[in-house]
Amino acid sequence: MKPISGIITTLNEEGNIQEAIRSLQQVCDEVVVVDSMSSDKTVALAEQAGARVVLQPYLGDGIQKNVALKYVKNKWVLSIDADERLTPELVEFIEKTDFEQTPYDGFALRRRNYVGSRWVKCCRWYPDWLVRLYRHDKLQFCPVKQKALELGIPVESPERVKGNAELLARLEQAAPDFIVVAAYGKILPKEILELPKYGCVNIHASLLPAYRGAAPIHRAVIDGCERTGVTIMQMEEGMDTGGMYAQESV
Repeated sequence: MKPISGIITTLNEEGNIQEAIRSLQQVCDEVVVVDSMSSDKTVALAEQAGARVVLQPYLGDGIQKNVALKYVKNKWVLSIDADERLTPELVEFIEKTDFEQTPYDGFALRRRNYVGSRWVKCCRWYPDWLVRLYRHDKLQFCPVKQKALELGIPVESPERVKGNAELLARLEQAAPDFIVVAAYGKILPKEILELPKYGCVNIHASLLPAYRGAAPIHRAVIDGCERTGVTIMQMEEGMDTGGMYAQESV
């Protein structure tokens, strides 16, 4: 095993957690599970499999992963979801890599997405590049939610948006002029898009129309782009197809 800390965030994952931990233990010398107060046997099963468990009410995907960094012992971390597994090719790559000598601070992995047993290779679902293996002293998930709360801006980061009646009721009661979406990987349904007086605005990390969809930063780096940037855009039902208000390149 390598001096790498495995990270898994969970909520009611009793059916997946032990297999996920065993998958990480192929290459990681410790596994830390950050659990969002599961009501099933997730915590007990994770501890039984040898993981350290940290209880933390859900703060959002990125922030939840950042919580784990307070408890790891290694510089390098490998983050997966409970329903994800390491491929033999990834295990081999990690075993052969000298992480003390590599000039890189992180590695983007090609996630395979499945519908049932079918591997989806079209519709930008593959390769689904995600930075999951990284030095946490150099890279972390962007704490957008933390900053918004510091500024007194109400934040919603539900795990489920479509058909979430409680979320819709809270938004209707707030009656916002704008909804700003940043670092959030779910598609908003029509009833939420049409709710604010001036609509929903997305902060997208590319110079649209380039790199619509997920992981625009990773894709720009992989393609060797010398310049990329940020676009503030109006949201609509299409994938990053709304009108653009402003752009800034870097």
